[in-house]
Amino acid sequence: MDQHPPSLSVIIPAYNEEAFIGATLRRVSDVLDGGLLREVVVVDNGSTDGTEAIVKGFDGVTLVTLDERVTISRARNLGVLSSSAPVLVFLDADVLITCEWAKQLRQDLSLLEAGPLLVTGARYDLSEEPSALEEVWFDRLVRRTHRAATYLNGGNIITTRAVFDAVGGFREDLITGEDVDFCDRARSGGAELRINPGYKTHHEGYPKTVKAFFLRELWHGTGDMQTPAAFMKSKVAMAAVVHSALWFLSLLLLATGHVFAAMAAGGDGHGLERGADREQIRPHFPQSPGAEFFLPLGVSGGEELFFS
Repeated sequence: MDQHPPSLSVIIPAYNEEAFIGATLRRVSDVLDGGLLREVVVVDNGSTDGTEAIVKGFDGVTLVTLDERVTISRARNLGVLSSSAPVLVFLDADVLITCEWAKQLRQDLSLLEAGPLLVTGARYDLSEEPSALEEVWFDRLVRRTHRAATYLNGGNIITTRAVFDAVGGFREDLITGEDVDFCDRARSGGAELRINPGYKTHHEGYPKTVKAFFLRELWHGTGDMQTPAAFMKSKVAMAAVVHSALWFLSLLLLATGHVFAAMAAGGDGHGLERGADREQIRPHFPQSPGAEFFLPLGVSGGEELFFS
């Protein structure tokens, strides 16, 4: 066994990731070989599937097993407590690093080992075999965020223990958005945020179906709604609220139209009568003849209210 301490700690939180964790660990082993001194720590976050058994099948991987599920921030922080290297890599269990990623890391490693206040990495790319949904929705998102990213995905962050200790790790009360918060606090503390496309990864966990996409966005939305500050920073959350309000208003107007039309339709003694030749509601004001006009109410059967 090599007596030299590792220079790199790879921290991977995992909750029910039996579909991905094996491929992720194999990829880490494949592209980070060649004498690079590293340790891999997997935090099994209370999984109920075969995640733990799969991880145990990999030699040289430290497994931290939690009895109950905690936030992903807490899982990452516990992983760091079980690691020892000066350089920290945070990967998610469904993220595959690439040969380009490993090449970039080797170029930056001597700098990172010196302990600078630096947070680097890149936003995820699509999965290696993207679905049609990924190509339609997420490809545009990926290209846009690569150009104008202000934070890094939590599953592809490379930083130093000095930065991690200075900011106190990830905020453990956040359900989502912990990566945005970590990057913001690191920058506020004087760290440089360096977006580097060389750290290319593939996010295998992007949803492949519309149902999975909806559930993912719903989960992400919980983080945007946790605090007023988080809501105000999220354009997606604000747009969702505005859209929901408009949708509710349209339903309210439609329901009001139905009620008004139903009241008018049954009003024999209230100056209203139904035309004999078509399904219309026609007011009867013999003392006040005038031009007719009508107001569509959206009533089933095509009913319209006529006024004279």
